[in-house]
Order: sequence, then structure tokens, then C-alpha cells
Amino acid sequence: MEKLQNNSVEMQGNKREQGDLITFVSMVEVEKARRELKLSQIDESNFSDAEIVLAIQKQKEVNASTVVPIVLDWLVEANFIVSGSQAAAYIRKNGKYAVEGFQYKTIGEMDFDSNGNYYLVIASSTHKKMECIYKVYTNGEIKELVVEA
Repeated sequence: MEKLQNNSVEMQGNKREQGDLITFVSMVEVEKARRELKLSQIDESNFSDAEIVLAIQKQKEVNASTVVPIVLDWLVEANFIVSGSQAAAYIRKNGKYAVEGFQYKTIGEMDFDSNGNYYLVIASSTHKKMECIYKVYTNGEIKELVVEA
């Protein structure tokens, strides 16, 4: 992976020139960053090599010891929900959708549609096996799906 870096070079005769210098990030560094994320219990498979390279470059800019704080900042900024259990907990905490006495469970794995990645969360009660189904998007948006009985 590569990145253009702007460098200023002073030549003889006090003439200042601007030039671009290509910097490379080796795949060894990318794999090391993926291991760091995995050790921190962050699913590194959600990030492309290009995103990992950006994290490595940002790590170098801010002199961080690992890419983990960089990725955590991205996740917090984007308000990411990164697991099914977080999606169910997010509904429980959201006053608009939280109903006393309902149990919330994530069904299936993360999926996607035109609005982004989401988890399906089912609400059940002691009276009905399925009261409601919600799409909980990784950015925090919740959409209730209509269920016809």
C-alpha cells in the first residue's frame, strides 16, 4: 500500500521546490495491525486493507503505540454497533423502542441493505413468541419492521 507524502526540498541557490514522496506500508504492518485489533477483541475482518493502512498512517501521525485507539475513535465517531448483543442492548436502552417485560434477542448475523449494515433484533414477551422485529443499523438507527400475523 502506498501514500503520497508532501515534502519540501531546498536546492542550491535558495530556490524552494515542492515534491511528492511515495511512502509504502508493508503487508507485514497490515497483518500486525490486524493481530493488534484481534487481541483487543475488535473484529478486524470488518476493515479492508486500505482502512487498516489509513489507521497505520494515522497511528504514525499521532505517535500511538498501536492502531487500536485509532480504530476505536473511528467506531465511536461513527456510533458503530459492532455485535448482535450490542444491537439488542441498544434497543433496551432506547426509550422509544424499549418495552417493559420484553426480551430482545439478535437473530442471524449482520446483514446489509441500501441504508447500511444492520442486525435483526426480535422482541418477545411471555404472551407472544414474537412481538416485533427491528433492524438495528450499525450507526444507531432503528427501524421497526411490520409483522403480519
